[in-house]
Amino acid sequence: MVTVLWNKDLLPAEYNSIDIDNVMIRFYQYSGRSIKKGSLVCTAFIKAEDGNLWRQLFQVFSPADGFLKKASPVLSLGGDEYYSDNSELFSIYSLEETSSSLDYFYKIDVDPYTKNKKIMWSSSGGRFQDHLFFCGLAFEYNNSAFLTMKVWRDYFRPKKKDNTLFLFEDEDVLSFRVDNQPIKDKHDYLISFALSKSELVKFCSKRVASIRLESTTVAPYEYKLFANGSNELGEVLFMKYARRFNAALDEVGFSWPAELNDDLPKTSDEPCYVYLMVDTTNGYHKIGISNHPEYREGTLQSEKPTIELLCAKQFPSRVIAKAIESALHKTYEDKHLRGEWFQLDAKDIIDLMATLK
Repeated sequence: MVTVLWNKDLLPAEYNSIDIDNVMIRFYQYSGRSIKKGSLVCTAFIKAEDGNLWRQLFQVFSPADGFLKKASPVLSLGGDEYYSDNSELFSIYSLEETSSSLDYFYKIDVDPYTKNKKIMWSSSGGRFQDHLFFCGLAFEYNNSAFLTMKVWRDYFRPKKKDNTLFLFEDEDVLSFRVDNQPIKDKHDYLISFALSKSELVKFCSKRVASIRLESTTVAPYEYKLFANGSNELGEVLFMKYARRFNAALDEVGFSWPAELNDDLPKTSDEPCYVYLMVDTTNGYHKIGISNHPEYREGTLQSEKPTIELLCAKQFPSRVIAKAIESALHKTYEDKHLRGEWFQLDAKDIIDLMATLK
């Protein structure tokens, strides 16, 4: 953590002879926002001699990369914030410090008439409320486990049979279909997805990199977890939130229904594809598996539009597809770059396309 204080030593030389106890500070960044070293954080002002006009004294820049936390002013009037000499202006925290300082808390509320239990959420830091993230995600319990999402009507208008895809840091994808008519209010649409046990485990154990809304009638729309903050921070906090929800389910005595108690992924017995993709900007190729390679291509293109699906071959189950994928990774291990990406030559590509046609 790096802390910046306001004191008279920050003043330009021409103000050294002036008795200044308080300055008005105008911030240009929000608390919780990711910030780079050298970025403008705030500007200090002082009243001119006539007492009416404000005169800029100096600008304050971030001394380090990290996450901003504003200090409380000694006085706040009409949106103007005042700080006294030697008082703290702001601090810059690392990702680890920021995520550890924010947490989620729940209490179990019991309806006295129906005896139904409800999980009530609050959080440290005072930043979050019922729907904790920019894209309006929330875990809810109503005799079963749900993930709800508020979608701003100005950005996307979901309908039944639309899809919401969650892309994880390891490039795994969870897909949810909108089975019920979204609920519309003044500014948002509210959609709700029933969670299975394995889906919640994924949210508890892996970071969500981005979220994509897909429709058959309009262009897809992609969300990040934070609007004004760091998506990396959002990834860490959402995983922490999922873990708290899992603990809350245990406390209310929730037992997963048989159809949702899938300790193995739901797609384990469904047909699965081994695919070959290319990034046309650098010629690198990706060898992977997916139950829906066309969706996989779409989610990757939302991050990098130059990725294209070249071919995909269907296998009876994910277990078999995984074995084929592992064998191909082993075959080209001397050309491995990272993850599932390889630097292949022309013959390799021809051989793979013949194998996967």
